[in-house]
This record gives sequence, structure tokens and C-alpha cells, in this order.
Amino acid sequence: HASSIMSVTDVSQTDSLDDLILRRRANSLLPVSRLPSEILVNIFDECRGVEDRSYWWDLWRASWLVCTHVCQYWRHVALSAPMLWNNVGIGPLTDEEELKTWLNRSGTATLEVIIRGHRSADIDSKGDGIHDSILVCLAQELPRIGMLDICVTWKTFLSLKWPISSSTLEDLSLFALDQTTSPEVHELFSLRLYNRFPNLKRLLASNAGFGFNHWI
Repeated sequence: HASSIMSVTDVSQTDSLDDLILRRRANSLLPVSRLPSEILVNIFDECRGVEDRSYWWDLWRASWLVCTHVCQYWRHVALSAPMLWNNVGIGPLTDEEELKTWLNRSGTATLEVIIRGHRSADIDSKGDGIHDSILVCLAQELPRIGMLDICVTWKTFLSLKWPISSSTLEDLSLFALDQTTSPEVHELFSLRLYNRFPNLKRLLASNAGFGFNHWI
């Protein structure tokens, strides 16, 4: 009986493999499979463009990712296009390995990052839920962040280990979930922003705890 079962299993696996090969060959003959990769990337980017940015924190639920599961060719094209992976979302549920995979796929592309911490009544003791390992992972990418929309505690903000300056950052939105009198915050912004971030074009700060004269 064992040999009979194995024989059936082997046949089943062979049939499955043959079916897979036939499906791939059939897909390769379709007109859409003959589209140049550049056009496919533009189509994927249009699909990505309709995403609601407020949901970026849930990386792997982005609806455009369905494009990467249509066929082998589409997946290869999508994974080979860093520009499709430059929007990074981070929240309390973000998995470190998943974030590393996403960042690796983004290559050297300029990043657009949204960070959303959790706000609670006892935020002073529990924090905003953003894990230190996630911040360490992101801190390595700070020099290539072009847009940063961040809603966290000051402790989390300072944990990013900001560089002295960045010529890449053009858009900064900051909402602090708590108040602070920390000298580190004032030291961070002691230099005028246009010196620290010479290409900064947009600044939005809410609940910052001090006036804009400290920033500009």
C-alpha cells in the first residue's frame, strides 16, 4: 500500500508541475505578457498611486500587491523596480523582517515614510508602541528619506538618531504625541532648518511644544 500511495503522490506532483509549466507557457503567449517591463512598471505605479497614504503603515495589505501574484513575469518586473517599494509605512504592528524585505526591494530609491505611533491615556509609561528594533532598521535609511510624516512620542523621534543634515529630505510633517522640555529636542533643532535640511520645501509641525522661531 505504501508503494502505491507514493506512486500516486509522485504522479500527482508530476501532473502539478506539468500543469504549472503549461500555464506559464500559456501566459507567456498572452498579449499582456509581451508588454515591455517599463510599461508594466508604469501601470503598477498607477495602481499604487490610488492607495490611501493613511494605510501605508500596514505594508503588506496594499491592494496593488495583487499585481505581484498574477504571474511569474509580472512578479519579476515588480520586484525589480525599486521605485514601486519606496513608500514605507511603520506602526506598532510592523514586523522587522517584513520591513527589511520592503526596504531591500526599494534599493537606493528615495523613500517616502509614514510612521504612526499608538496614542493612549498612559503614553508616558507605555510609549507609542514603535519597537526599538524597527527604529534601528529605519535609522540606517535616514539619508535617503525624501518625505517623512511622523506621529510619535519625542522619545521615538529622538531614537531615530538623526544625521546632522540631509540634502534628501524635502517634506517633513511632525505630530508629537506628548510634550517635552528635553534639551535634546531643542539641540536637534538648534540649527535653522534650511541649514540642516537645505532642500526642505514643506514643513508641518503640530503639538511641537515650542515656537517656529526655534525651527526656521
